[in-house]
Amino acid sequence: MGILFGHKGATAFFDGKEDLFMYLGYANSNIFNIIKHLLFTGLSFTAGNLQDTPFIHASYESIIQLVQDCISIAKQDWDAHETSWDFKVNPLISEARNLPKEASVFKDKREDDFEILFPDLVRCDANLSERMGPKVLEPTSIEDCFISFRKRWTELFRQLHQNEESINEEFINIYGLQDELDSRVDFRDITILQQGEISIDADDVDGVVLIWNNDVIIKQLISYMVGVWMGRYRLDRPGLNVAHPDPTEEEMASYQYGPDNATLVIDDDAIIPILPTGAPFEDNLTECIANFVRIAWGEESQTDNLNFIEQCLGKKIEDYVQKDFWKDHKKMYQNRPIYWLFSSKKGAFKALVYVHRMHPYTVEQVRTRYLLKYMDWIRSEAQRLEIRDADLTTAERRRLDRLRSDIEECEEYHERLQVVAEQAIPIDLDNGIPANHALFGDILTKLK
Repeated sequence: MGILFGHKGATAFFDGKEDLFMYLGYANSNIFNIIKHLLFTGLSFTAGNLQDTPFIHASYESIIQLVQDCISIAKQDWDAHETSWDFKVNPLISEARNLPKEASVFKDKREDDFEILFPDLVRCDANLSERMGPKVLEPTSIEDCFISFRKRWTELFRQLHQNEESINEEFINIYGLQDELDSRVDFRDITILQQGEISIDADDVDGVVLIWNNDVIIKQLISYMVGVWMGRYRLDRPGLNVAHPDPTEEEMASYQYGPDNATLVIDDDAIIPILPTGAPFEDNLTECIANFVRIAWGEESQTDNLNFIEQCLGKKIEDYVQKDFWKDHKKMYQNRPIYWLFSSKKGAFKALVYVHRMHPYTVEQVRTRYLLKYMDWIRSEAQRLEIRDADLTTAERRRLDRLRSDIEECEEYHERLQVVAEQAIPIDLDNGIPANHALFGDILTKLK
């Protein structure tokens, strides 16, 4: 796998899987936490330190089963994010695929405020199923996929918490410390859904209150949408599709998907402009999002689904992609973005480029296919208003001023872009994202 370990990434070896799982359960128990603080006061903790702790060598099938279940839940959570090597598909797409046409979830009959399955708060309540009724979920509704997603992960969160308390209880019994320790685990120590999907509000006697940050989940979906259009992923196949500059015909082939069996055509140059509505590009990012929703969830529900996305974002889709998408992408990839942002000084012109499909002539394609075409369009828009100069409304005059300013900005950016395009700079991703990004200077938005 290309992984090494050393003194700062120490590795312990075990005689068999049973020993491994027993040690994992032990090392994550509250007993071990106390022993660790008693015996080791330094910042580092090695495999030797683990060996020095008073571990009772025994094999308990119940503990092994609990540990395996915890690993499975944690791996599901890790692999649900596209930064995982084993990422397959966005979870909301999975929900749409797996959701039967008549699926039941819990819907509160008593509280009118919870019209659907707690859009903001979900209580992990053991008695929930006893006082809830069924609601039919539609696989063509992103909102219903959300409901199914939240229900699934609320149950997994609760199961992981229960498992960890059970592991504590098992080891407390093994060590005979029933009078000294209890098995309780703070809900805040449950380490799934830790990329902003939830916040934990408070503990109560019934369980935990999870506050679902719907905007985070929708932003992850939008990131996946961009990946699908760029060819990084395909809806009809799991996992990575294209991550190199010379994709094959098979990798780039269009395909049918969704309830309408609609055709999805992968972007031919891996360049997606981020420009205002009305700009003369079918692959403008706002349009890409709308088309993805239409293909994946169906044309009939497209308007409702786009409205739901905007409701979750708390703003218009166009505002999000113009102002926030790349910042969120850069943060997701920890300042090693795979989509680079070509941008003029104040953002009058912006375009995303998928770095894994970049070649020495990509910059020239940004210039000729997008920037020059966009400059022609804003000039024609400005001329159309200038013809009616005397009759312009206040709003139209403000737009004309903005267009004139954008023209100047784009002309200045074109001069810089042309200089770099003429160099036909090749990239070598073995040198890392920052080193390659620096080759293009100020035609790209800075990483920091």
